[in-house]
Amino acid sequence: MAKTSITDLLNDLSKKHGVQLGTMSDVVKPVTGLTTGNLAIDHITGCGGIPVGRTTELYGLPSSGKTTTALQTAANLQSKIIGDRSDDIIVYFDYENALDGNYAADLGLDVEHPSFVLAQPAFLEQGGEVALALLKTGKVKLSIWDSVASMTPLATLDGDFDRRTSAMDRARLLNGLLMRLNGLLKHHESTAIYLNHLTEAIDMGGRPGMPPRVDTPGGKALKFYSSLRLEYRQLKQIKGRAANALTNEDSADTVVAQHIKVKVVKNKVSPMAFRECEVRSRFGHGFDNTWSALQVLIGHRAVVKNGAWYSFDRTPALVHDDLPTVAGKRQLQGEAAIEEFARTRPEWRRALITAAVDLLHTYGAEHDLVLTTDEDDA
Repeated sequence: MAKTSITDLLNDLSKKHGVQLGTMSDVVKPVTGLTTGNLAIDHITGCGGIPVGRTTELYGLPSSGKTTTALQTAANLQSKIIGDRSDDIIVYFDYENALDGNYAADLGLDVEHPSFVLAQPAFLEQGGEVALALLKTGKVKLSIWDSVASMTPLATLDGDFDRRTSAMDRARLLNGLLMRLNGLLKHHESTAIYLNHLTEAIDMGGRPGMPPRVDTPGGKALKFYSSLRLEYRQLKQIKGRAANALTNEDSADTVVAQHIKVKVVKNKVSPMAFRECEVRSRFGHGFDNTWSALQVLIGHRAVVKNGAWYSFDRTPALVHDDLPTVAGKRQLQGEAAIEEFARTRPEWRRALITAAVDLLHTYGAEHDLVLTTDEDDA
């Protein structure tokens, strides 16, 4: 009897069981990412954004940028779907019943287009059944779950108010859902984003005098199945001049934006774990890519910051004819002037972002994202 080679055996097993067997390059495709629309967040993930075919968890305190990230990711993917004239879809599971269509539209997401499907499940299991049915079609390229904290099991809705096992029910059901969805995501090259909150743990921090311990609801299953986990924390609010409809005058103390720290706390798609960046989110506009690009260029000395003045002479692509010449240098004073210059000259804004992205690619994955420094560079 002829001896079967290992190659023939692997081929026979692949045909019999429908499972690809072979080397790493035979079985696993390179991980790609869906862009979040912000170059800093895309950079720290190591795969260009939210990994395709994987589960991602975005968690943090309220108003820290989680929903903005999800909606901007959906908007960028939708533009590609529409451009390709594809029948693929994006599904938004709105367990909180709080999706703002106007805000989504401001971020570029067309909530009325057939490529966007909104679901508002009444309980956890209902959304799970809908997701399984849709994912099996292979047409779902992105599913957003908002939020894990609002996923209420049916038993909790039908049970007594003093029933104390709802947290355990949610963790158990969520574990079962993730077990079933994980394989479908990979098989159909679909992406799942789960939005989650930080809540105080039941033990209240343990020792007296210690601050309450915070954790994400939903048990440990989501932490285990997530290939990427991003933590969002609001650092400070940015005030500016904006119109006040009540007094019919401009106010200089209106909160118009916020600074947010985004930190990678788990990364199975890149060796770039535990990296972080600071981004700026403008209310009604989303993440400010111009500001992020500027911070990268300043950090790498491609743009020289001296006090409130910004000089662009070191980067030829940014030397625009409309830039004023001060002390023999092409300069602008203050971030507000740069924002206005970029807003009125889209081609210069694109050059600014392109220069920052090129710098990040040049330095490679092993280098950290360098943020703003106030040191003089004569």
